[in-house]
Amino acid sequence: MDKFTCTRAAVKVYDADKPRLDALWSAAMTPAEFRHAQSEDEKAADLVREAFFQDTKDVNSRDHAKLVHPDDAFVRHLIATK
Repeated sequence: MDKFTCTRAAVKVYDADKPRLDALWSAAMTPAEFRHAQSEDEKAADLVREAFFQDTKDVNSRDHAKLVHPDDAFVRHLIATK
């Protein structure tokens, strides 16, 4: 059985949203725009963190799962292997 199905699906959603997130960062010129870009980026990453927690909750804590980021090589390696 594939251990990281939730994480893989969440990263797929994150990757699909990445152009929008990148555009927010690129267009940010004011502190409010930077805060908005950061907030949107964190929301997107939190979906992956929650999925990672769901996939690993038998051996992981939610606090530790919050340490991962969708762009981490570790996460990318996990979802690339079955």
